[in-house]
Amino acid sequence: MLESQKHEFERIMNTVASLYGKPNLTKDSLRVWWSKLERFDIDKVGNAFNLYTDKYQIMPNPASIIDLLQSAPSYKQVAYKGITAEQREKNKRKVRIVLEQLKNMKKRHPKQWAKDILSDPNYKNALGISLAKKALKIQEE
Repeated sequence: MLESQKHEFERIMNTVASLYGKPNLTKDSLRVWWSKLERFDIDKVGNAFNLYTDKYQIMPNPASIIDLLQSAPSYKQVAYKGITAEQREKNKRKVRIVLEQLKNMKKRHPKQWAKDILSDPNYKNALGISLAKKALKIQEE
């Protein structure tokens, strides 16, 4: 967590305390919790508290939240589950090709989509036409 997230962390902690009928945590208690959990991402800490409060009827301690944080699968573990190393490399090559194609594409004017809509006589979507006119600052008839 970042120093700038201390207030958010305090809010999370006091919300959890109130869920268990406890008073807001003291500054000293918050310092202990912060020192134990600061190495984790604030979103993951919040998720761990959500998981804990769904399962348990007693106030958590730092060790129980750390256990949840360390047992949660990382994004990579979930994303790669069931994919062989060969498939992973093949997917990486495909992504590189698409990124290269995007990089080499001709740059379009930011409002070209609006011009394309208005110049297409077969385009009949009223909302699309209205948005295109607004984008190009053309008065509605």
